[in-house]
Amino acid sequence: MQVSWNVLNEYLDLKSWGKPSDLIPLLTSRGLEVQELKVLDRGFEQVVTARIVEMKPHPQADRLRLCCVQLGDEFLEIVCGATNMKVGDCVALAQVGACLPEGKRIAASRVRGVLSQGMLCSEQELGLSSESEGILILPAQTPTALPLAEVLGFHDQILVLKLTPNRSDCLSHWGLAREIAGALGKKLPSLPRISWIADRPCPMGLGLSRFCGVYWKEVNVGPSPDWMVARLKNLGIRSVNNVVDATQWLMLEVGHPVHAYDAQKIVGSLHFRLAKPGESLVLLNGRALILEGTEWVVSDDEKLLGLPGV
Repeated sequence: MQVSWNVLNEYLDLKSWGKPSDLIPLLTSRGLEVQELKVLDRGFEQVVTARIVEMKPHPQADRLRLCCVQLGDEFLEIVCGATNMKVGDCVALAQVGACLPEGKRIAASRVRGVLSQGMLCSEQELGLSSESEGILILPAQTPTALPLAEVLGFHDQILVLKLTPNRSDCLSHWGLAREIAGALGKKLPSLPRISWIADRPCPMGLGLSRFCGVYWKEVNVGPSPDWMVARLKNLGIRSVNNVVDATQWLMLEVGHPVHAYDAQKIVGSLHFRLAKPGESLVLLNGRALILEGTEWVVSDDEKLLGLPGV
């Protein structure tokens, strides 16, 4: 189970209490093992946003440019060999003294006789991509002098928990926040209540009390906002689209399994039942699963749609 320090602080004010590493002994005392604390922005401590305010050719090298960048109230001159930027672009600046994720240290140096006071970085140099065509160009409205990790959404630390089967109550951010709140004597805000418009009792024998659904109209399926993409990526999940990502996040937030179905592809009604011996279900990885008749399935009037409660 991976848990975001930033998300925990959306429920509880932990930053005034301590650091992410302070949670390790606290959770250990509650019988919860922390395997690892991942610092996502390591190597980005001195990488900030800057804006190009002037560009001109290098006097001693045809393939190099002199870029004057604004960093808050400060202006720096950077020698750069990339060609994909223009005046007005907001870029990633590794300041003098930075040690990038790949281990490269940035120092003030003379390049063909001109002092360069930092480096404009590509995604590859920042370890964000295996290859890149030029330097990283940020959205035009991005302010300057902000930590790049904060702008890209990974200014965070991730707790990796190894939970025993009897502590499934902590298999979510909300569940772990509740445990921490109890340990620290803090009050946890209430979750919003949802009124279900479709509610069917589960067949007996399944360890779930009900199978519920909500029908949404006029849904526009498309990319998720950048903050959601970053939040899921920080927790090891690839963004698919806004609808799928919402179900993924709900699972991570409150520990409740949720799935979205495309109403246009459903024939008739949804059913929650036992599989029929020999029925075949194609999984997300493309592999066909032959069911024995003891598994619970979700189906429509013609085909199987998934295995619930896995």
